[in-house]
Formats: sequence, C-alpha cells, structure tokens
Amino acid sequence: MQSLTEISIRNFRSCRDLPSVPLADFTPIVGYNNAGKSNVLAAIRWVLRRSVLEREDFFDPSEAVWVDAVITGIDATALSLLEERHALRIRPFLDNGCLRIRRLQPSPRCNPGEIRLKVFDPSKSALDPESWNDNPAGIDNAIALLFPEPIDIAAMDDLTKDIGKYESGSTIGKLLAQLMTTVRSARAGEIQERVDELRKLFESDGADRASEFAEFDVRANSILSEFFPGVAVKVHIPAPELPMLFKGGSLRVFDLSARTEEPESEGRDVASLGHGAQRAVQMSLIKLLADSSASNVSGRTLLLVDEPELHMHPQAIVRVRAALRKLADGPYQVVVSTHSPMMIGRKDIGTAVMLHKSEVGETLVRKSLGGASNSLEAEKGAQLDELFSVASAAEILFSNRVILVEGKTERELLPELFETCLGFDLGLRQLGLVELRGSGNIPKCLDILRAAAIPVRALADLDFAFAHAVSARLLQPEDPDLVLCLACLAQVEKQITSSRHGACKFDRQKRREEIERMAQSDPTRSAIERLHQRLKERDVWLWTGGSIEHHLGMRRKNRLAIEEMRTRLRSSGSQAVRDLDEVVACLRWLSAE
Repeated sequence: MQSLTEISIRNFRSCRDLPSVPLADFTPIVGYNNAGKSNVLAAIRWVLRRSVLEREDFFDPSEAVWVDAVITGIDATALSLLEERHALRIRPFLDNGCLRIRRLQPSPRCNPGEIRLKVFDPSKSALDPESWNDNPAGIDNAIALLFPEPIDIAAMDDLTKDIGKYESGSTIGKLLAQLMTTVRSARAGEIQERVDELRKLFESDGADRASEFAEFDVRANSILSEFFPGVAVKVHIPAPELPMLFKGGSLRVFDLSARTEEPESEGRDVASLGHGAQRAVQMSLIKLLADSSASNVSGRTLLLVDEPELHMHPQAIVRVRAALRKLADGPYQVVVSTHSPMMIGRKDIGTAVMLHKSEVGETLVRKSLGGASNSLEAEKGAQLDELFSVASAAEILFSNRVILVEGKTERELLPELFETCLGFDLGLRQLGLVELRGSGNIPKCLDILRAAAIPVRALADLDFAFAHAVSARLLQPEDPDLVLCLACLAQVEKQITSSRHGACKFDRQKRREEIERMAQSDPTRSAIERLHQRLKERDVWLWTGGSIEHHLGMRRKNRLAIEEMRTRLRSSGSQAVRDLDEVVACLRWLSAE
C-alpha cells in the first residue's frame, strides 16, 4: 500500500532546512512547546494539497518555500486507481514503486499558478539541475487519488464547531456528508416522494398549495396593483433539497441511565460538555470517520492530528493512542504531534520524530531511533524499556539535553542545586533528568541516547569506575590508575573481611565509607582525579570524593538525609554545600555551560 515515507522541508515557517524527516504508518512527532511540530504537519498537508502561503509561512520571505515528499508502494494496484492517461505519465518517474515530488512556492502570496509541483526523474543524478521535471500533466490529480483528502484535526480548533456544526471541513460535516450519500442511495424513492409533497404544498405552482400562501398572494397583489398595474406576485418556498437538510445537522448529547443505558434527557448541545468530554467525542468521531471512509476511497487516507491528548485524562489518552494505532495498522497513515509520552507506546519509539529548536529559532530534527532500535533491542532491550517508560520518556522526548543519574539523591536534589547554585530551572533550560536503576545501566543508556543524537551526560559514584567502566569499555583494564585503585580497594575489603570473622561481604554503607576514605588518601587521590578526567571525555562525571552525598556534606543515603539537605539549601543557599566548587563545576558541565 502506498505511503508517505519521507519529507524534506525548506524555508517553511520555523523549518529553515529540515532534511529527511521519516514517516511511518504511525508517526508521533514530539518536542517541547514551540519546537515546530504543528509546522511539520502543515508542511505535509501543503505538499499534498496546494494552497497559497502567506508571508508568515516563510522563514525567509526572500527565498522560495519547497517541500519534498517520497511516496512508496505505488504498485499495479495503486496505478489502477488512476486514469490510464495519468498512469502513463507517472510511470516514467517511478523507481521500484517510489515517487519523489516537490511542491514549490517562489514568494509569499504569489499567483496560484506560480506554485509548481515538480517530480524527480530517477534516471538522472540528484545533482543534475534537470533531474526535477516541472508540473507533469496529471500529477496533482494522481496524488489526490493516491492520497484522498486528508483528515486534518488541529489542536486549537473550536471543538464545538468541529463536532457540533455542519461545515465541509469539520469532522461532523464529513460524517454527515457520508451519511447523506448512504441515505440518498438507500432511500432515493422515499425521499423524492416526501420532497414532492412539500413542493406541492409550498412552491408557487404547487398542486396542493397551502391556503395561507394564497391569502397572502391576494393581499399583496391588491396593494401592488395600485402601484404597478399588470404585475402579480406569488410567495414561493422551495422544497428543501437533501444537502440543505443535512447542513442543519448536529450532534445532541444525552445522559444515559446507569440502570437501563437509555437516554434520560431530551438531549443538549455539545457545547454543554466540558473540554475533555468534547475531545473524547471528537476522537470517537475521527475513528468513526476513518472506519467509514475505508469503503468509500480506494487510496490511502492520511490522518493528521495535532495534540490529540488535549483536555483528556491519562486513561483516555492511552485509549486514543490505541485507537489511532489500530487505524495505522489498516488503510490509514497516522501522523500526530504530541506533548504526552502516553501517546507514544514502547513499539512507537523507533518511529517517533523528535524535534527541537536552535538558538536562532530554527526547527531541527534529531536522529531517529528507528534505524538503531533493531540492533539495540537485543543487547539493550532492558535499558530501552527503562529509558522509555512513561516517566523517563517525558524527560527524554521533550528536552534538549538529558542527564542520567543512578540514585534518588541526584533525582531529588539536582533541580534544587541547579536553582540554588546556578540560578536557573532545569525545565526552562530543557534539561531532562532520568533516574536509572543502578550505575550499571549508564553505559548502555548512553549508547541508546547517542544513537538518537540526543545530547546526554551522566553522573556516577566513584564505585562505577571499579565495577562497570571496564566492561563498558570506558576504561582499559590495564589502566595504571584503575589498577592502583583496585589494589587499594582490595586491601580495604580484605581488612574489613578479616575484622568480620571471614564474612565475604560488607554492607553498602561501610563500603561507601571506605571508598570515600580511600579517595582522600595518597596516592589514590591523584589516580582518581585522572580517572575522573578520562570518564568526563566519555560523558560520565565521576564523583572524586566517592558520591554526591560526600560532596554535599550528607552523612547518609536515605529519605531523611535528602529532606534535611533540601531544608539546608532553602535556608542557607549554596553555603549549605560542603564542596561548593566541585558541585558547581559538575552542574556547569552537565548543562554544557
């Protein structure tokens, strides 16, 4: 089945140069506010359906706007949808069922005739200036058949208008238009009989014209004859045609009895519902529209939905995602923009398009995880699940930079430390904070986020260098500084084991204390500093004092100690931090200042 598999956008709104945005059967477009998600949806809409762009649609009004689209799956079945003359003209531009088109507008508010649709000639090099053919006859019509009128739901639309009033572009309008076609086909004779009855009653030459009309005619003509003899009038009420009747259609809301599930009220307008309920009705109608469209069109329907989660509670968001996902498994291609990680299922991470903004306001796209997810799945499946759980996905997908931490202390206190020591909020700087289940997950999670070109850095206790850095190939096993530290650590463990009458392990708190003591002694202190520098180059900040708790001045790693530290930060500010220089250096490194 034909699909829109890629678009490239140039000079359209915030998309100054957005190359190769991949599109799947179900594509979530994610990013923080104003990242350009709605602009990408608008570009998809424009490349398929021509309209005249205004000045505000141009990133630079002195340059042309163009959008490339790659359509795949144009096989014999798809070509059979076209008139033979159109199919003949499109075949020379197909490359294994793939067609590349470009819509171009040279300047704002130009004449519609100046907007050109070009088609790429696969027999020529992409660098050849003549590889793009101008407006081959029938291409626009062919595109319209391959992709019928998209179902387009904008985030800020008036929901009452979209689901409560008939308009040609509204969801309820499209549904009523389909219903009208069905009714007309099934009841043509019955409808005509009823219309003929009305015509006899209301129209000026009706056989059974209402006496009230005749009386009006007599009174009006008696007066008219005084002013203009020789002319007469008759009131004429045309019988309503079926389209006019359906244009008055709307939805009524009924409250159902919990006992019988029968309507208890006489019905009310959808405007009486809250925004969440209106959005739920709208999503239901979209699904109904898509389901009913399947038998009415032979091409593939493109469904573009801007923020479907608006005004909906979490459980409803999950249901909407499932419904849209189901549509994408059928004859629909679904592209949604979203602020909610609940709109992105675990299986959709690979197809998500992650957008962000540059410092000059230009929309940029991160590398998709789609290409890397298959290879990552086998060896890093657990880490993928951890990173893209609902809580963590929100921090990753809607941030410019991600900070990986291994414990609750960092998760709880880093936001407070950034605000106290550097004077800014993590969220306002688009910094996402993700807590992992142990430092052993840090290397694989770094790999996953790098695969998506998401800037990422991690915090790790000193023990990370001894337990995981070698297996993750962040340090070499023969590294002399690592060998020295491991020898010292082994000696400490031996001493404590002996003091415990041969016990093979000692508790975490004791191990932490001994590692912190070792970190402050010579010659390990210099060796640890060198390990710290080497791991920084691999995006891992190693706490040279042993742990963040040591540098903050916390004696324990528990909830009570965290709350006590938070209280000290709020009362004493940065002076509450034991090793302020080291902590500030870490915060600046994490935020890439």
